[in-house]
Amino acid sequence: MGRVRWWAVALALVAPVPALADLPAKDLLFPIPGFDLRGLRDTFDERRGTKPHEAIDIMAPRGTPVVAVDDGRIAKLFKSVPGGFTIYQIDPTEKYAYYYAHLDRYAPQLAEGALVKRGDVIGHVGSTGNARPDAPHLHFAIFELDPDRKWWKGRAMNPFPLFARAASQGKQTTGKLVNLENGDVACYLTLVDARGKQFIEMGEFSLCFQKPSPIGRRVQLTYEFANVLADECQGNPDCGKSQRVALVTSIRMLDARPK
Repeated sequence: MGRVRWWAVALALVAPVPALADLPAKDLLFPIPGFDLRGLRDTFDERRGTKPHEAIDIMAPRGTPVVAVDDGRIAKLFKSVPGGFTIYQIDPTEKYAYYYAHLDRYAPQLAEGALVKRGDVIGHVGSTGNARPDAPHLHFAIFELDPDRKWWKGRAMNPFPLFARAASQGKQTTGKLVNLENGDVACYLTLVDARGKQFIEMGEFSLCFQKPSPIGRRVQLTYEFANVLADECQGNPDCGKSQRVALVTSIRMLDARPK
């Protein structure tokens, strides 16, 4: 992992995930069943050529089933140059649209106007449109529709925070801390749970210098989502790329301080 690069500290500062206050408090299903949410990246603010992405890309093998994230109505099945085979689904309140793109194919019998239930298979992952043929994925977006409720008109909303909350619930939070190591993009914490299973988590750089040292202690970790230097940058801050991860921001020691 190498020694810490001090210029990377700024990239690891916690950036709170914006809340989607306008969205109803509903439990959206993740559109790719079985996907490990801890590997999900926030690509909403990235650029695609000259245009903002305004969606998340979910990498999955070609042909992987895509399911409806909510109950609703299929407003449009459309093949476009950038999106390939796409689906526009309207939620039951007719206030939000869910957009699925780069599909390999639609589910059999899927048609415009059809009512779907949360979890229904509506398509399959592909690379149609302007997606790279060797990188099949689902392009997923949420739009708050304009007052006239047209499926193609609305304000893009970042779906990442909705799924990120579920991802953070899957992180290891307690155990014995056995190692802290400086890396190019974070402080790496090695945690062992009660069954002896080992976890390596990314944390703020300052945690590697915490006094008294928490190594060898039973601890509880707190996470927040933050931007850090992307792995593909290989420690080069000039590459201009970042990744959003669940970052450990504090270590609380649960056992008595050893004498």
